[in-house]
Amino acid sequence: MNKLLCDKKSALGMIASIPSAAAAQALASAGFDWLMIDMEHAPIDSTVMHQMIMATAGTPCLPIVRVPAGPSHLVKHALDAGAAGIVFPMICTAYEAEAAIASTLYPPLGNRGWGPFFAPMRWRMTPAQYLEEADTALTRIVLIEHPDALANLDDILSVPGIDVALLAPNDLSLNMGYPGQPDHPQVVQALSVAEEKILQSGITLGGVATLAGAAREKIRAGYRVLVLGYEVKFLVDNARELLDQVRN
Repeated sequence: MNKLLCDKKSALGMIASIPSAAAAQALASAGFDWLMIDMEHAPIDSTVMHQMIMATAGTPCLPIVRVPAGPSHLVKHALDAGAAGIVFPMICTAYEAEAAIASTLYPPLGNRGWGPFFAPMRWRMTPAQYLEEADTALTRIVLIEHPDALANLDDILSVPGIDVALLAPNDLSLNMGYPGQPDHPQVVQALSVAEEKILQSGITLGGVATLAGAAREKIRAGYRVLVLGYEVKFLVDNARELLDQVRN
């Protein structure tokens, strides 16, 4: 059973971009349902990624790794280190989605190699148990963040094995020619159409909401997986607010 989606409640996550096991442990202990350990934009290498995955042990928080691109060697690194799933950025075609999903599945369904020497320890399994359960337990998230993905969305959503299609408004607005304007009417309209298609597809709808009110609104609209922001932004914003209050 998919660990992230087994609960009827929406799964609330945070992007973990600080290359620190201590930071990941603190976020996991705070009560997030999942962390997106960010190897796409953050200075996190495979060694630190493994440490951050292990830092979630002892909590219900699921460590899910965003790789820099589609089916790369880092998918193997993340899964064999014990990641509970993979986030694939910039998926724009069904072919890319198929290749991404295949990289997470053992043969005959996919082409993942055998080598989970650390993953079973993270989940307190024997290697044999892990081999039996991994294909169904992992979460596979594709990011919809480009006009080409919107144009090909019906085909992408037809690919077996996708668990979550997560709409990324900031990248989408940038790639649509409206940088820094995720609330631009054209972007909002595009997101609305994509939302409806994903909800009708049977694939879980995911998105981003950095304010509590916006998150509750998305949950009411059918979002079951949410990213609530970057931990580094939380850190900097709260530090600045405290300093402003003291100095002013």
